[in-house]
Amino acid sequence: MRLHGFPAPALVMLILALPSCAALVRANAVTQVARFQRLRSAFQPPPLLPQLQSNLQKATSSNTHIPSSFGGLASSDRAKPATFPRFLRSPTSGRVRRGGVRIATLCVPPEFEEDFPVASEGIDISDWAEPTRRKGYHCFDIEAPFEATGDQPEAIEAILARLGRGSKYTVLRGATGTGKTFAVAQCVQRFGKPTLILCHNKTLAAQLARELRAFFPRNCVELFVSYYNFYQPEAYIATSDTYVSKISSINQELDALRHRATRSVFERDDVIVVASVSCIYGLGLPTNYLNARLELQTGSEMSMQDTEAALQEMLYMSTEGAMDDMERGQMAVSHSMQSSDIIVWPPYEEEPLRLSFAQGRLHRIERLRTLRSMDGACIYPARHHVTPKEQLEGACERIEAELEEQLAVLRSEDNTLAAEKLEQRTRQDLELIRETGYCQGMENYSRHLAGRKSGEAPDTLVDYLSGAFGDSGWLLVVDESHVTLPQLKGMYAADRARKESLVRHGYRLPSALDNRPLSDGEFWSKITQGLFVSATPGDREVLMASESTTSDDSSSVVDMVIRPTNVLDPEIEVWPKDGQLSAILDEIRHRVSLGDKALVMSLTKKDAEDLAAWLLESEVKAKYLHSGLTTVERAEVLEELQRGELEVLVGVNLLREGLDLPTVSLVVIMDADK
Repeated sequence: MRLHGFPAPALVMLILALPSCAALVRANAVTQVARFQRLRSAFQPPPLLPQLQSNLQKATSSNTHIPSSFGGLASSDRAKPATFPRFLRSPTSGRVRRGGVRIATLCVPPEFEEDFPVASEGIDISDWAEPTRRKGYHCFDIEAPFEATGDQPEAIEAILARLGRGSKYTVLRGATGTGKTFAVAQCVQRFGKPTLILCHNKTLAAQLARELRAFFPRNCVELFVSYYNFYQPEAYIATSDTYVSKISSINQELDALRHRATRSVFERDDVIVVASVSCIYGLGLPTNYLNARLELQTGSEMSMQDTEAALQEMLYMSTEGAMDDMERGQMAVSHSMQSSDIIVWPPYEEEPLRLSFAQGRLHRIERLRTLRSMDGACIYPARHHVTPKEQLEGACERIEAELEEQLAVLRSEDNTLAAEKLEQRTRQDLELIRETGYCQGMENYSRHLAGRKSGEAPDTLVDYLSGAFGDSGWLLVVDESHVTLPQLKGMYAADRARKESLVRHGYRLPSALDNRPLSDGEFWSKITQGLFVSATPGDREVLMASESTTSDDSSSVVDMVIRPTNVLDPEIEVWPKDGQLSAILDEIRHRVSLGDKALVMSLTKKDAEDLAAWLLESEVKAKYLHSGLTTVERAEVLEELQRGELEVLVGVNLLREGLDLPTVSLVVIMDADK
């Protein structure tokens, strides 16, 4: 069979199910090839958004001072070749030269501390045009080798019509393979507002960010997900009288991406942030984060002592170890006959910066490893939860007052053991906060540090966006809304139930309850316009969209049913389970001979690992993918499959990940009856 002049290799789904049978699904399809070339961009930090100061001042106290200017980097630094983390690159590699066209994409900090492979190569951009930053909202440029087709144009126009009329919510209901991501990208480009795209898991968020980065090579696409490789929350189990301390492993790469996302929100107006539901957790006051930044300019009058003190207040930790052992968020001071230097590593930067001082002036700013000089730099805090020194003592006094109140309550209940535990822990934390400005678990005191009232919603990434662009100045897109909305709704209740037990038994102050995610109502009260995207939208998002529809509006649900690739739904056949491994291997080799890839889904993680090992022994390039891998590892395995370095991916519930892998033409489901 041939479709539009192209040979149509078969899409095969092999389902091994009952003891005597299995299912094989075949359909004619056109296998998509990788469509995008990887772009690297020159970095140009623009001036601070003009509307940022007024918006933030409206949202905070009148005595808050917002600096009126942003110290950008030198023109020599703007031509820095950007190095993407491998798992966020476009599916294919290559270089695109654009003579006379601005290439100014992400402010990319890539190389992070986990033992994962990270690209470090750059590209020559000496023949590219000097990047210039455009002003205003209408600043997104899509780059794709194809145009909207099928029913995509009608869907795009319908969505834009509703957004233009101010409809609060719209649902895009598109069958799998109809190009919903491309349609959303077109809407973002034409609507022209900064956009937050919400995903229900980190793997899908990373994949979506990579695809959008290919669509918007000259704009800023950032990733904001949880930075934990492993996280066991603090808890108390009353039935067994067991206290479980918090245990976590932070992925420095993901933490750097979070910092880069918040910095880009303040510095760019052409920004798209792809986030998981971690974006509804407290992130510290946007005004404190912005005000704490340190603007540097070579030749300016400033002493090394004042700069060191400012960096310490921004929570940069001093270290005396070797420079090779320096980590993000650290700084070191060195002296020589010619000058005194401060080495500081902002968490979002690729490498540390050297600040050289001589005769009471900032003599030189340069990157430590590449030795590239800079005329200026702007350094943001090492952590999002940063509190000005003048506010810190007031917060400590409020914590002490709450401690005395809670101790009285516990002692009145004859719970002296809980009172002793609470007093000892809280006073130790207060001592550290006063001495260093930080303590472990400091987020549990965020209500006092931010000056919020009891029960008041925390500041999150949503507030960063509203502070930078105004409440109605950005767009929310909820991907796979039928899964993401229930996830958003369940976060608050689960977090509160766990912390109430900690408070009752003297492990935390009651204010720890306000270190929490946004409740469902709080989140939606902050949203002005949203687009729900799903192949099977739930009743809730459909109802929300219909309730926001006026008599002048078109339907609140926009449908897409035509697949531009002409891929057909598969027909199911049943195969016997006897000899399944040899049958699977033959089918995989046939797919590989056509240049296609395969997915194999097993019942357990151990089965996935064993099957991947067996395929490797059978000279098939295979890897497993399951929750035992970190976020970075999972994303890099997917990228290897897309680049052609792998032929088979073995995992658990792969189809539920929302993976978009157009090169896959064989799907095998093991033990489907179980």
